[in-house]
Amino acid sequence: MIDKIGKTPEAVTTAISAIKGFSKYLIVPTGVVVFAPDDWLSHIRLLGIKESSLGVWISAIFWTCLSIIIIDGINHCIKKYKKSNEHKKTMQAREKHFNMLNDGEWQMVYLLHKHGTYTFDCTTASAHALTSMNIIVCGNISARHTLFSYTLELWARTYLMNNADILTAFEVRKKTEIQAKIDSLKSEKGYNKYSDSSEVTQLQEKLALYE
Repeated sequence: MIDKIGKTPEAVTTAISAIKGFSKYLIVPTGVVVFAPDDWLSHIRLLGIKESSLGVWISAIFWTCLSIIIIDGINHCIKKYKKSNEHKKTMQAREKHFNMLNDGEWQMVYLLHKHGTYTFDCTTASAHALTSMNIIVCGNISARHTLFSYTLELWARTYLMNNADILTAFEVRKKTEIQAKIDSLKSEKGYNKYSDSSEVTQLQEKLALYE
């Protein structure tokens, strides 16, 4: 008895699916009998069926099938709307994530998008923040236990590919900022390119990341 009760929902679901699938094949022939002109039905020898007791059953089958198809169509539209609405909410949440990123986090995202994978210190706040937002995912551990190879989550890479102007704006801004610092150091009074070049070299290395 318990086994039968457990199997009933599945049997009912299967029956409903079969009825829904069969309804679309019955709607046309039953509709023809119900709505076609009598002279046309007489010509194809269906008028007798319509006028007999079978006509009532055919009419009942038609309206039942039509109701099933309409209800199924409404249900399909509702599911499609819900799916679209959920997708919209997901995209808004993802956009919100990117709008919250600071320069350090954007730099990691930029390098990962540019190179595919990149090694970062997993103990940094930026790495923790991006991982918690499911923007990046940790790959393989490197020789040092605090360095990990990271990559962008698929949704994040897709989002950035569809919104390339975001990374382009970040790239231009960083290049402008770094170049301005280099020019400022070189223009300082008493600057010696031989003895004071370490900071400039570091900035040039940073600049190269955005080339």
